Amino acid sequence: MFSKVCGGSNCTKLKNLLNNEDYREFHEVISYMIENNVTLEQEDLDID
Repeated sequence: MFSKVCGGSNCTKLKNLLNNEDYREFHEVISYMIENNVTLEQEDLDID
């Protein structure tokens, strides 16, 4: 579920994932998260 506002290091990590081919199948969702300034609950997606 989308809930938090994307900010700081989380957005930077998300942007970096767009350059990672291992996450290619999630690029559409990651782009949505960045463009709409939201993140998923921590339990739903580990972006470390």
